[in-house]
Amino acid sequence: MCIPENNKDLLNKRFIDFISNTTDLKPDTKIRIKDIFNSAWDDFLIYAKKEKYDIREVIFEEVDRIMKCGSLSEGYYTYVCKDCDTVHYCPFHCHSRFCPSCGVNAILKKTDDILQKMVNVPHRHLVFTIPEELRKTFQRKRKVCINILFESINDTIKYIIRQGTTKKEANEDYVPGFISTLHTFGRDLKWNPHIHVIIAECLSGNNNVYKKLFIPYALIRKSFQNVLLKKLEKHFGIVKFRALKNKIYSKTENGFYVYAKENSCKNVKDTIKYNIRYHGRPAIAESRLIYFDGTIVKFWYDRHEDGKRVIETLHVFEFIKRLIVHIQEKYTNTIRYYGFYNRTLRQSSKLRKLVNETYFKARECINSWRNKLRFYFNTDPLICKFCGKIMELSSITIKNKTYSYDSC
Repeated sequence: MCIPENNKDLLNKRFIDFISNTTDLKPDTKIRIKDIFNSAWDDFLIYAKKEKYDIREVIFEEVDRIMKCGSLSEGYYTYVCKDCDTVHYCPFHCHSRFCPSCGVNAILKKTDDILQKMVNVPHRHLVFTIPEELRKTFQRKRKVCINILFESINDTIKYIIRQGTTKKEANEDYVPGFISTLHTFGRDLKWNPHIHVIIAECLSGNNNVYKKLFIPYALIRKSFQNVLLKKLEKHFGIVKFRALKNKIYSKTENGFYVYAKENSCKNVKDTIKYNIRYHGRPAIAESRLIYFDGTIVKFWYDRHEDGKRVIETLHVFEFIKRLIVHIQEKYTNTIRYYGFYNRTLRQSSKLRKLVNETYFKARECINSWRNKLRFYFNTDPLICKFCGKIMELSSITIKNKTYSYDSC
């Protein structure tokens, strides 16, 4: 059907509005990030070389790992049903922090690790952001700038505590407890480094186990701004950084934006999961991918400002660029612990834990890959689909060499 030229924009707008307001955006078949890279990565490398787009070494390594994840060529376990001789191959996985599949397991484990540390007091969720003028600097010098960002938040919270401590309380040496998690992206996948903090609304001292923590948000914004800019200027030098620093001060009279909910976290576990949801995964969940034809990628996100659902349409090369920029350098610690969540204090034994140890003992029962599939997906991968008996491990193949299980 031929559409008049003057009606095309109107029809496209109506279509986008319709899609944006539709909650069911699931494509007919699941779109996997692995498949997008397998389809377009080689062509992207040609494009990147032509455009002189710099690709860090760690990106090559992580992309190669996810493209091979689950491939029998990388090795596999062989299970055999001794009743009907059915053979089942279970491939190795990459365990990359850029892999959506392997990331699920990493997040479950990290959530339990954090929950074991949590104290049974109300917690507050804070988000520390940086202005747009600093984003390119953070991208060029990501490792040092990210470390400075973590340090600045720690120093800011310490400063806030000192300001709220009376002379009589000086000997208590009050310590907070908080966990900081780095995110380097906005919902549209663009580079936007910021840190989520979950902080206990209490302090622990040398003699006093609990003291209520009050957070003055106006002060914390300006303090964070001052600390971060001073640290960056110290690192980059006055000559290189002073002009940018003055420009930022002139535009941010109220300090850097620090988001904080009015009330304490209703569910600490859910807040932890939200903060670390991309700790071991790419910057986008595959459930948000709604279209890929080899050239165009479409995904949706809910806009922060008004909650409206937005459909983003990108060329596959642009989509890849937006994803790989968030791959962290090796050994970058994106989750960091501070205060009584980082070290043992005099009163640590008196701090009541949020979750009973019985919970973690029960969790140990599902730590194997088989039990996790049974627990979360109600499916047993080792049950023979023909006779219903349990298959047994027969051999392990590594780099095209097969070793019988009895000899391992």
